[in-house]
Amino acid sequence: MRTRTKLSEVWSRVRRVVFSLQLFGLLLFCVTVLGELFLARYIRVPVAHAVVFVMTGVTGLSVDVDSASIWLAYAPFACASAAFVALFPPYLWRRLSGARRPTDEEREALSAALSTLRDQVPMAARFRYVLVLDDPLPFAAVRGRALMLSRGAFDHAVLEPLLAHEAHHVDSLDSRLALALSRLMPLKSQIGVLDFGGSSTSGLVFGLSSFAMKAAIWVVLCGPVLRFSRGVWGMYWRRREYAADAYAVELGQGYELISLLETYVQPFDLPVPYLVFDKKDHEFAALRIDRLQRLLRRS
Repeated sequence: MRTRTKLSEVWSRVRRVVFSLQLFGLLLFCVTVLGELFLARYIRVPVAHAVVFVMTGVTGLSVDVDSASIWLAYAPFACASAAFVALFPPYLWRRLSGARRPTDEEREALSAALSTLRDQVPMAARFRYVLVLDDPLPFAAVRGRALMLSRGAFDHAVLEPLLAHEAHHVDSLDSRLALALSRLMPLKSQIGVLDFGGSSTSGLVFGLSSFAMKAAIWVVLCGPVLRFSRGVWGMYWRRREYAADAYAVELGQGYELISLLETYVQPFDLPVPYLVFDKKDHEFAALRIDRLQRLLRRS
């Protein structure tokens, strides 16, 4: 009986992937990774070779330049593929974001909210790791099996609708894709703070050398293909937000989610020119509220 139930759950997941936008996301991920692999073969390896050569000359380390450049060029591709399959712990995400572990009080509030959701849908809200970001505004995100919540999310009025929304991302391919894509550009947020030049009086030569070094590292470790396809990815993630909102309605959190959007999200929405080319991954709050209201009227 347990085996039959497990097979039924697996088949249900397969049908959701095949007959939904998730299949498009999976194909888009494959195209992105293949693009990064092509880039690694023809562009990243020579650039990485130059970077390693310069760094060994500066530091005086004895390194096999050819082997190191190949490893460096293919590392993001390998990390992204492995993360999609294995769902690594969120160590890198925690360090780059400045998040912390939840306190005992926060764990109790989270457990109570998850218990409510599990009573309604047993498949919901299977979060293995929990991170907390010290931000007073409610916020939630997932990567793999890791859930990140802001400190302001532990208000009871917003915690359950946030978890209901994020539960859909975890129970679909969304969280795997988010984790894998983040591995394609591990240094995206750090590239601007790197400093390879001298002081402000060093002149144009040092400035250009610093810019060239940053550009080389950007090509090697910051996912250029993903950056250039961000408009398509933004469109995909905005559609997936609608699906997660609909899942929250199924869990009985529709009205609470509308209240959360009206109070904490809509006041901060700004116009986005040329949205089709933008990486904006959340739809405008007004459109999400309108869609939620229509779903609630039908139910």
